[in-house]
Amino acid sequence: KYNLIEIGVRLKTERKKAGFKSHDELVDYIRNHNYRGFTRQTISKWERGLEMPPLDILCSLCELFECELVYLLCEYDCKTRSATDIHNETGLSEDAINVLKEWNRISKEKGSQYAWARNSLQALNDLLSQGVLLAHNVFSPIAEYMIYRFEYETEGKKTNLDNYRLALFTASDGLSECIKNIYHAAHPKLKKRHPAQ
Repeated sequence: KYNLIEIGVRLKTERKKAGFKSHDELVDYIRNHNYRGFTRQTISKWERGLEMPPLDILCSLCELFECELVYLLCEYDCKTRSATDIHNETGLSEDAINVLKEWNRISKEKGSQYAWARNSLQALNDLLSQGVLLAHNVFSPIAEYMIYRFEYETEGKKTNLDNYRLALFTASDGLSECIKNIYHAAHPKLKKRHPAQ
């Protein structure tokens, strides 16, 4: 059995994300894209979990919100089945998944102006392919830097500024070391002549 309260919360969240500030705006959209018309009071009942929207209306809303029906019914946490599967397997957020998908789409375009997408995907792939330890050595300092940067930007404490600067240095140093390690892994003969410092 579906949880009408959860469905209502999701409908309200997606309505606002789609730029419909009021129920009246959504009413106008439904009237223009569906043979049925509804009042704002009806939509309010949907969003408060008092009624379930009809299937044809849900399908219209799926087009508007760019999601699959099961997402609106709260069976998935991500808007599509494929994103949900990737999220469950990797822990990546839906936003992160969408960024990677967009990079992949752009990387297939011809022209040097799209090289950044190809290079970014290749670098990420190379990094993760080197193994858990190397990826950990790079991502952990970057993650720590992001935490301290957030604390400094939101709280602005001097101690957080010191931590922020140290974390930025550590993340930069870790990234530099990672690049050297990836390079030497790709060119093992050079490593013997020029060992990493």
